[in-house]
Amino acid sequence: MPPIEHLARVVFLGRDWRKCYMAFAMYSDASGGLINAAKVISGYIASVEDWQRFDTDWKLTLAHDNVPYFHMKEFAHFKGPYSDWKGQDTRRANFLARLVSVTRDNLRCRITSVVGIKAFADLDREYMLTEGVDGVHALAARTVVRKAREWMNENHRGEPWKVVFESGDTDDDATQSLLRVRFKNDGFPIPSFEPKKDENGVWFTPFQAADFAAWEFRKFTQMRDDGFIRSLYDVRKSFMNLSTMRHKDGVYEKADLLKMCKAGGVPRRTLTA
Repeated sequence: MPPIEHLARVVFLGRDWRKCYMAFAMYSDASGGLINAAKVISGYIASVEDWQRFDTDWKLTLAHDNVPYFHMKEFAHFKGPYSDWKGQDTRRANFLARLVSVTRDNLRCRITSVVGIKAFADLDREYMLTEGVDGVHALAARTVVRKAREWMNENHRGEPWKVVFESGDTDDDATQSLLRVRFKNDGFPIPSFEPKKDENGVWFTPFQAADFAAWEFRKFTQMRDDGFIRSLYDVRKSFMNLSTMRHKDGVYEKADLLKMCKAGGVPRRTLTA
């Protein structure tokens, strides 16, 4: 299936994609979990026509280095198609720079939500935070889409738009059903959950870009919390390059979560002796 037709079918549920170039879609991916410093969901929002151009340019960039797809975990640890890239720092840096350039030139806005794992756990012992926001992943998902809605209202109010999550992040039906209910209650588009690759093993390019951003934000947060980052000069160049494009980021540490609890009327837990 051609990329533009696939994207439009996701957005328009089968309507004629040739009449729908001005619709928007946000594709996002997650990184991190309970053993990490943060849960990160990051993605990009753009029109269907933007995504078509991006798809072409991203694939050309991959072809330039003779790799079939980009997956940050494999790239970082020299796995898969990157197993013979050790010692090629210049090649690696140039490759990432080209991917950032393709993303920045074609997509409208990067949107990221970072939820501190320790901060969430600490406050959850005092407040019924898990019950109130449905856990760390749901909070990250709901807040990243809230940022996307802000961008749509500021730039394309009234235009139809779609939210698509990589299905491997929430591959159980219960979690996906919960998010659909929460998004409906929040007034967001009902999310779709799509695999990162198709039945032929071809990786879907929007999720590759989202994976890159989510990994970099999670890595940055982990390095900061571990004390490896003391100033902006210590930040990874690939992270700095990603930060040059238009973006809306939300970071939720203890003070932010406490404010959320108080504003939302999340009750305190009953302390027992």
